[in-house]
Amino acid sequence: MPDLFQGELFTQEELESLDQCNREIAVKDMLKKRAEFYKNAALPYFENPTNDAERFLNWQYRYLKYDDQEAWKEMGLIAYELFWRLLWKRMREGKAGKKRLTKSDQTDVVSKAYYYVMRRYMPHKNIALNAEDLRGIQKFYYVKKDVTGFLDKGLKHALFYRTKKDTEQSLEELCSGKGGLTLWQI
Repeated sequence: MPDLFQGELFTQEELESLDQCNREIAVKDMLKKRAEFYKNAALPYFENPTNDAERFLNWQYRYLKYDDQEAWKEMGLIAYELFWRLLWKRMREGKAGKKRLTKSDQTDVVSKAYYYVMRRYMPHKNIALNAEDLRGIQKFYYVKKDVTGFLDKGLKHALFYRTKKDTEQSLEELCSGKGGLTLWQI
């Protein structure tokens, strides 16, 4: 059984073919289907949670089944704490990429990992204006069992994956002199 579940309602082509009026109808329909999906999903739940992973799964259960915003906050707090623990463990084992991460770098990594993981849970409740927004609504996503593995994947993404935007931003900082070099030194 996989650790994560992810599903979609429509293909990318179907989403792009919708006009504005139909998108508004599709968004409302997708939000209803999403809520119905989570109400019927067999989400993991522990009567007496014994560790942070089980507590995370219980908060996930409350958030996805009942749209409980307090559960969302608690789930986020547990995830944030676990990200720090996982990062420190990776640093002790020498698996954090750089030899030494500054406190500021550590905070950036944890923040990026947190955003990367937690945004998957958030439905966009505003009426979407484009197909990309619709894709975010139509995803069904939850952790089935391995919370630390799930969070570690987010941490690896934050440590090692660079988006095109990150690369452009780094080059821009370098050329503007913020990176310690001026343009004539390059």
